Amino acid sequence: MYEELYEPMRDEKAYLKRIGLENFAVKADLTSLDKVIYAHLTHVAFENLDTWGRGVAPDLRINYLFDKIVKNHRGGWCFELNSLFYAFLKKVGYECYMVISHVMNGETELRPPAHCSVIVTLDGRKYFCDVGFGGNVPFGAMDFDGSSRFGFCLRKNGDFTELYNENLGCVALQFRDAPVSAVDFVPLNYYISQLSTSPFRNDLRVNIRYENGSASLVNREFKCRRGDEKIEKIVDADEIPNILREYFFINPETVAFKEV
Repeated sequence: MYEELYEPMRDEKAYLKRIGLENFAVKADLTSLDKVIYAHLTHVAFENLDTWGRGVAPDLRINYLFDKIVKNHRGGWCFELNSLFYAFLKKVGYECYMVISHVMNGETELRPPAHCSVIVTLDGRKYFCDVGFGGNVPFGAMDFDGSSRFGFCLRKNGDFTELYNENLGCVALQFRDAPVSAVDFVPLNYYISQLSTSPFRNDLRVNIRYENGSASLVNREFKCRRGDEKIEKIVDADEIPNILREYFFINPETVAFKEV
């Protein structure tokens, strides 16, 4: 019943083209891992357009995710983006597994599990990777040794490992370093998409990172900082399709819109 959650990625070259690395020869090393993470974050948006627009739980089958994100030029949320990223890493020879994470964003009490991340092992060392957080995350892999990179570090807190945002002085997310299976995300993915009070069901949320900034759209509130360009405004509903295309690299023709 759930075997399609474990299908191998069928075309790693098409995935690389989608993230702007069409001619890049991936090796199972840290340099390639950093490059793929950076490219994914700057080419594929975090978005909840299907859950918000159609009220559906995202389909986590690997072939479906490939068609949605790679062929149809869409984004997705954590369970979609990190699942496809994980399938790509497996396809090109990385040793890796997935974990369930808790989004903290400065909270001190443990939050319900609502996220997933990827752990990669290289030469006996573990690295935390995430392309589906939907906010400020490291631009590359994070070593479990606690070293600082990209304004973040990993640190131990009891049974948990925390991703600590050094610039904001708070914990972004935390996780137990325990491998989980793709089927473990099915109930979380469904619950978060169908809960009547879920912000991902009720509010349009889209964001992406740039090399020199970021952009976000929450309902009709649009913010963008890209080089010298700075925008903060409330947009008209009919502007949203063009904004999705220009700033988030999303094909709006595949999106069902509702009133915002």
